[in-house]
Amino acid sequence: MQINDSFLTSQFGEEYLYLINRNAFEKQPSHAIFENLYDEKLHTEERFYIILGTDSGLLLDHVVQLEKPVDTRYLFIELPEVIERLEHKNKLDELPEYITITTIDKWKDSATAFGMDLYLYKDYCQFIKSVAAIDSFVPAYNAAILQFEQEFQSYRFITRATLGVSPFMSPQLMNICENQTPALVFKHKFKGDTCIILAGGPSLDEDIEWVKKHKDHIVIIAVSRIARRLNQIGLIPHIVVSVDPYEISYDVSKELLLFPPNVLFLHSNSVTPFLLAQWHGKSAYLNRRYPWDEKGDEKNLKSAGPTVTNTALKAAVDMGFSNILLSGVDLCFSEKGVTHASGSNEANIGPTLGRPGTWVKTYAGKTVETLIVFGTAGERLSEIAEEAKKTDQAVYNLSPNAACLPHIEHVPSSALSFTHDKENYADKLLSCIPVMTTSEIQHDYNVVNTNVKRVLADVKDIKRLAEKALTANEQLFKEKGNESENFKFKIQMDKIEKKLNTTFKRTSKFIKNFGIDKFISSAQANSSDEWSDDKVEKTGKLYYQAYIVTCENLIILLDKALERINSRIEEQKPTPRLSIMFAQWEKDRILGRAQHWLEKTHVDQSTFTSEEQSTFERFAKIHTADIHNVETKHLTRTKEEASLDGVRRKVITLFHQKNIDALTTLMNSLKISMETEEQAKVLYNLGLAYSSILTESYQDALYYFEQLPPEHIEEDELQQLAGIAYKLKDYDLAKACLQELSVLSITYLPQFTKLLRLLGDEKIALNYFHQCIEQDPKNVFLWNGLGEFYFNGKAYDSAKIAFETALSNAPDDKRAKEFLQKLNALPSNT
Repeated sequence: MQINDSFLTSQFGEEYLYLINRNAFEKQPSHAIFENLYDEKLHTEERFYIILGTDSGLLLDHVVQLEKPVDTRYLFIELPEVIERLEHKNKLDELPEYITITTIDKWKDSATAFGMDLYLYKDYCQFIKSVAAIDSFVPAYNAAILQFEQEFQSYRFITRATLGVSPFMSPQLMNICENQTPALVFKHKFKGDTCIILAGGPSLDEDIEWVKKHKDHIVIIAVSRIARRLNQIGLIPHIVVSVDPYEISYDVSKELLLFPPNVLFLHSNSVTPFLLAQWHGKSAYLNRRYPWDEKGDEKNLKSAGPTVTNTALKAAVDMGFSNILLSGVDLCFSEKGVTHASGSNEANIGPTLGRPGTWVKTYAGKTVETLIVFGTAGERLSEIAEEAKKTDQAVYNLSPNAACLPHIEHVPSSALSFTHDKENYADKLLSCIPVMTTSEIQHDYNVVNTNVKRVLADVKDIKRLAEKALTANEQLFKEKGNESENFKFKIQMDKIEKKLNTTFKRTSKFIKNFGIDKFISSAQANSSDEWSDDKVEKTGKLYYQAYIVTCENLIILLDKALERINSRIEEQKPTPRLSIMFAQWEKDRILGRAQHWLEKTHVDQSTFTSEEQSTFERFAKIHTADIHNVETKHLTRTKEEASLDGVRRKVITLFHQKNIDALTTLMNSLKISMETEEQAKVLYNLGLAYSSILTESYQDALYYFEQLPPEHIEEDELQQLAGIAYKLKDYDLAKACLQELSVLSITYLPQFTKLLRLLGDEKIALNYFHQCIEQDPKNVFLWNGLGEFYFNGKAYDSAKIAFETALSNAPDDKRAKEFLQKLNALPSNT
């Protein structure tokens, strides 16, 4: 990419590169635009800002001039060509130590060297797009955004995972009784068998009938979000998998509660309790049962992020399946731009086209779009498949339209056959789960109850110790200049810290993991600033306050956990107190548990009072209505995301990337959206116009541009129309386009005046130059343009005057110097 040597000067006296920012800073000064756009986003203390683009150096200048927030750093990512121009203007000399600039290919190394990891642990990193990146007039910005977001998400996932950060501990505590059977019972039990993992991608629809036909020859593992679809077509899986702790996971997966009880529910330890607590069949959990260290608790199968499909594949490998088939594991859009199988909210709403994505090859060799999160999931799936090969296990994707992944081969279902007899896999799965008597279940609940009570007592003791340490920290710095007397408080704090790390070591670790966001806040970024007593005191205060606040939160959660455990114990009694159970089910919003309790216990319902019977009926009615309610929060969010905002810029970016396959896919998606969205028709014609240029069908391109409403013929379109007009020798059209472009920006004036000269309108061309120079007599770009116009017309004396005027305004201007050298080298009689 070439960046014009000359900076333009706005009416506010600010220099910018037109190719980067166009007219963004012509109506308002840059500081006003930045303050309005970013408000307080750039002013927060203890933040690591990653800013894509410098806006020709104007945003960089703005940040330099801000009052520096405490412990905040700014990492700018910029195009190499722009960095070169900024260096030429000496705009990168002597940047403050808390600001640095790098390129997209080096951002991770630069960020790590600049101390990003600590901010990442605290979740204090913030990504900000410059005006240039938002507009993406230069397609390289759009590509940089996608590259950064994909790499940052992956890096963030890995970095925070290494901390042992667990934002899922609250649901894990809520699930502590239901997490009774570890998935370890299935390890290596299915060697020689074949399974198929059904996920939510569009290709699921292609293989459904084949799966139904062979359901007795393979183990069917389904991700929970396709439960509605499977119920609709009457395909019952052997295993259903869910991992997410969030309530929205219940919204998209609640139909799994309609599966028969012989289906195994395989789930993470922190799956949303709205699913697990209302499940009526057998279940097995992944990872640890307790959110703190308990002996033997670590011996279990592990989940794998970032999606439920990753966990399903990891579990299938650990269970020992020799052949693992994938269906609906597309990790990309279909050729029509659809992301999910029919029956899902996403499929019902239609393609999501405005969100930025990357482009991948399918097994069939076609180029399709994918979301950043799909790309990360694909990398992890490939890693799991690579590990599986080491134990002679193979992973195959049935769809030719899925994203092509290393270590996962494509095989069509038509190429598969089974020679072994049918097998009852549901019974085989359930036989792996130990059968527990009522007394054994009660004993298990009592053990859990004892463990929770022990940890609760520890947490209360730790809270008291932290409160003492906080007081000692305050006393240590209370009287300045009396260090020897104050030293006793330091000794007291050391003793408390030793106790926390010995007597309460296990529970302290649990507290720090649970409140990691608060504890990490007490860690300080490396800084050249000298640590004052105030800063040392503040760090100690934050540390012990983290203990206190986390303990307070945990006491509430552990108390609630004990209430829930007691309710579960009550459920196992021959004559339970229904009032306790009712209250807990209603408080936890798991009313479906009531009906399942009735089915499991076979209790004599004739002993119920009319009020108790009425409560059971009310709970059943509410639960049934909830299961069949499709107007969920997830549906609302899906509708909001199915916007066409951003599609126009995506079309132009793909055009500049010469990605015809991707443009074709986008056109297919827009064709679907045209049925409900008027704007889609405009964008469809726009896409056809740009793709026609790529195929050199210039007459077609002109036709499609003519179909656009006038308000949709913007600067990019005028540029292309001018180019088409030249190729078709329609100079009147070229003249009209360039004239309009010259009104938008003087950067187009040289092209316009060159055409005028070719058309014999040299005087008109000179008039345009002189009018513009009259309005902006110090504009170096205009003087250089005029000089080149004279030079090409062999009016060398006039050219020399123009270039010398340019140099008088900008002594280092490269373009003026080069032309003056050419003029001086000419023979004297020319």
